[in-house]
Order: sequence, then structure tokens, then C-alpha cells
Amino acid sequence: VGIDMIAGPSEILVVCDGSVPADWVAMDLFSQAEHDEMAQAILISDDAAFLDAVAASIARQIVQMPRKEVIGRSLRDRGALIRVENLPQAVDLVNRVAPEHLELATRDPQALLADIRHAGAIFLGRYTSESLGDYCAGPSHVLPTMRTPRFSSPLGVPDFQKRSSLIEVSREGAQTLGRISATLARSEGLEAHARSAEYRLDDGAAPAGGSAVAAVPVPVVPATSAAARLIRPDLLRMSSYHVPESGGLLKLDAMENPYRLPAELQEALGRRLADVAINRYPVPSYAGLKASIRNCFRVPETAGLVVGNGSDELISMLVTLLNQPGATMLAPLPSFVMYAMSAKLARMKFVGADLDASFQLDLRAMLAVIDEHQPALVFMAYPNNPTGNCFSREAIEEILRRAPGLVVLDEAYEPFAPDSWLPRLAEFPNLAILRTLSKLGLAGARLGYLVAATDWTDHLEKVRPPYNIGGLNEATVLFALEHAEVFAGQARAIRDERENLLQALRQLLGQGLEQVFPSQANFVLVRVAEASAAGGAAGAAGAASGQAFAGAAVAQKMRESAVLIKDVGKMHPMLHNCLRLTVGTPRENQMMLAALRRALALPS
Repeated sequence: VGIDMIAGPSEILVVCDGSVPADWVAMDLFSQAEHDEMAQAILISDDAAFLDAVAASIARQIVQMPRKEVIGRSLRDRGALIRVENLPQAVDLVNRVAPEHLELATRDPQALLADIRHAGAIFLGRYTSESLGDYCAGPSHVLPTMRTPRFSSPLGVPDFQKRSSLIEVSREGAQTLGRISATLARSEGLEAHARSAEYRLDDGAAPAGGSAVAAVPVPVVPATSAAARLIRPDLLRMSSYHVPESGGLLKLDAMENPYRLPAELQEALGRRLADVAINRYPVPSYAGLKASIRNCFRVPETAGLVVGNGSDELISMLVTLLNQPGATMLAPLPSFVMYAMSAKLARMKFVGADLDASFQLDLRAMLAVIDEHQPALVFMAYPNNPTGNCFSREAIEEILRRAPGLVVLDEAYEPFAPDSWLPRLAEFPNLAILRTLSKLGLAGARLGYLVAATDWTDHLEKVRPPYNIGGLNEATVLFALEHAEVFAGQARAIRDERENLLQALRQLLGQGLEQVFPSQANFVLVRVAEASAAGGAAGAAGAASGQAFAGAAVAQKMRESAVLIKDVGKMHPMLHNCLRLTVGTPRENQMMLAALRRALALPS
């Protein structure tokens, strides 16, 4: 019979069904292992692939940790990754281990909670990191260790009772508590604690608080100004969408078609635009433009078609159409940042479901969100931005069948993809196809279109701003579609050059690149190895600042070589150290590869 608790060394046990990103869980284990070489960090899961992903994440992330030697010794001597057949078996192990800190990082933690008999503090759900309990979640954090939770409890007034602390932080609550925890953790020099909390932040969970959407400072508004009093507080704190200056640089950051019109077509377009009556508004129905789009892209006559000023405007229009009180938007993560941003601007609830380790849809997670939140609007990019892959058609079909609202497949990269969902519109009444002509070669014309059943499009027309397509843009698109074969030839050239670029990048694996991901778009995603930037110099600079990562350092060094690419490492934990490279012309790609080799300190 035990008579008292033992408060230390620190312990954590995480039970996870694979629904939480591996990087989060690895950092949660670090957050206790960094305390002491005698600390105990254990993960139990019924998903073998997830355990492998966590092991890989541990190996990748530990080199960043200021206390990596302590963490490594703790994990080596007292850590474990344990596979069980099912979650009830995991609960049996939990009760045998009787851990000080228990994270139930599962889709339904309450289903396991009733059978947990021995644990000091229990942290429920994906957003409740143990580090929040260290600093600000509320319950006592003097907890029993060394299996004494079998008979003892967190220190408190009712010490004669046996109990557990239950900490469940909502997604919204994690945004506040995560920042508080990170600040306090860094004041103690416990970096893993800080990052564990930051991984739950909606702004990308990047170390040092990086933003998933923008990287420009928030303007300081005097507290006494009218703006500070009248503008929505959340908008005062937000940054605008950041587009970096590209003057004098080889611009390969925005997935643009690198080819211009042939000279003779440039002259013909100039003559066409000279005839546009720019003193008049456009014809608001855009009947001729819609007919040309239908003919060129084989849009079924029975389907409705709405045009927008790029796909961004159509996304905002859909949010306006479907944003009733309590409505929810769902999208996989990572994906196109404007889905979540549009929801945030309109104050529509956004719920993300993380992709699996191969950047495919986690169908169980998506369906669980659908069943729980009944989203009015689901966005999926096909191929996905920024990962470049097409999601499983079977998974998309299941989502279309289960979703109660409109499911939008964003085919922005259709000219480079292997197939399209447009021919299947009639099968699914809740399917909409969203496209833009930007990637085809008309980024400057800003035209997108959405195709869906008329039940949707007739009402979407009500929220479309009048004259949203300018006369010059309309004339440009009509002219371009008359010469669609030119753009089709350019798309073929880009697809061929994409394969050449992939082959060249794969030759750099193990020489500074850790991964080269397959692509079905006009860009390629790569992951930079942690210590590769400029022979370690950039990595060392990053370690000194506590903020820079190898991917960001490589992107900066390429910019110094006059090549602009996209650092996506702060968008989502799964994109750690990832760069997105737009496919250019053969000459541009050679210049980009040369800049990349220099940034990786490789011979030219």
C-alpha cells in the first residue's frame, strides 16, 4: 500500500491513433525527455506506419534541440515506441505504466478515458499538449511519478482522494495558451516545450511563430485612432497576403507559365485590345466569355458556370453564399492558404484535417470531421498546392458521398494533371469544379470559373459583384481561347520539363536534399536536409538565432543568386524545411538548379 507520491523524474506517455501529425508527437516526447536523462517518454499506437513516422521525425528534429544530448540519452535509455493491436490494449498498458503525464492524442479521447485508472494528469485531444499543463492550463502540476499514480494523485487540498487532472484545450483555446506556454518555456530554455505548444497554433505552428499566410509585419495602429476603435480586432492583428518583390530576380515562386505569347500573337492581341471601349462597363452577363469557356474546356451545357476575378474571388463568393450562422468549412492541411484565410475573413468556422505522411487524404480524419461538423463547404485541390500530388479518387468519391454540403475540387493545375473531375459532375449533385486560367498562361488576366449544378450557380450569381471581369481582361481571355492550341503546346512543354527537373533534383538526394516529392502540377516540392545549407553555415546562423531553418536558409541563398523560389516550411509542420520550385523554361530550370547547388555548397 503506497502512502505518498514520488514527484520525479518526469514522465510522459502518449497514446495516439495516427490522427495527430508525427512532428507534434515527437516534440511532445522531447518536451519531457529534455528535463533529465532519467526522464521517461513513451508512445503507444496501433498504427505501425505512424510509429515509423514518429521515429523519423525524432531523428530529424532532435538535431535542432538545445538540450539534444539530454533528450537523446533519455530516449535511448528510458524511451519506447510501442505498437499494440488496438486502443483498448493501449489502455491496459497505460494502467500498468501509470504515467505522470498521459496524452490521449486520439480522435475520440473520451472513449478511452473511462477505462484509465492510473495516471497523474490526462491531456485530452490533439490540441492539448502536456506543455500547456506545465505553465498555464490550470490544474496542479506537482504530479506523482514512478508508477505512484496507482495510488497517489496531483498535489492539492483533497490529497486523501484519488483523482486525475483532465486538461482539454479547444483549437481556439490553444491559440492563446500555446503562445503563453511558448514564452514561458523559452524563458526556462526549454525549446521542445515551446515548439510542442506552437505546433497547435493556426498560424502554421512554425518555430518562432511563423505565419502560414503572410510574412509581413502587422502595421502598428495608435490605440487612440479611429481605426483602432472601429476595425475588427482580429483584422488589426492580421498581416496582409505577402507577395515578395521580384525585380531583377528569376521568378520561380508563383507557379506561373514561363512562356509568353509568340510575337505575332502579341501584336494581334494589341490590336484586339485597342478596340475595347474602356469608357464603357463590360456586358455584365459575360455570355460570350462563358460560351467560349464552355466550348474550349468542354463544360456540359446542363451545368451552371460562374466567372470570377481569379479563383480567389470565387472562393470568397462561395463563403458568402454558404456562411450561415454555425456553418463550417473543411479542407485538408496543408493546402491552398486562401481556403482558411477566406473563412477567417468572413468569420466562418474552419476545420482542417491533416494529410497522412505521404500527403494523401487521411480519409478517416476527413470523414470524422464531416460527421462531427457537417460542413457546408469542403475544399480539396486536385492536384494539391503545395504538395503537387493528386488525392486518391476513391477517397474523394467517399467524401462526396458523405459530405452534406458543397464539395469544391480546385483544379487550378488541370493543364498539368493526369485527369479531371469535370466529366463526373452529373454523378455528384454536390460537386463543383473550380478552375483558374492563371496557370495556363493568363495569370495577368485574372480569370477563374466555377462549374456546378445550376442549383448552386444560379444563387452564386447573386453574390458575384457586377462587372467583376474588366473589359480588357475579357477581351484578352477571348483572344487566348481562340488560340488555345498555343497554350496547350506550352502546357506539354512544361509537363516534359517537370519530369526533367524531377530527375535532376533526385540526383541531389543525399547531397543536401532529403526528399523530392512526386508532382502532377507545374511545380516540385523538395525537402532540404537539416544541416545542408551552405555547408552548414546557414544552418549555424539559424541555430544561433533560434529561428532559421535549413529550408529558409537555402531559399535566402538562392535569392542572393537572383533566383526567387517559395519557402513553404512555415505553412504546416509537415512542410518543415520544404521549398516549392516552379517549373520554368529549360534555361530557367538550369539557372535554378545551379543556384540550388550553390546554396547547398555543392560543386557547380
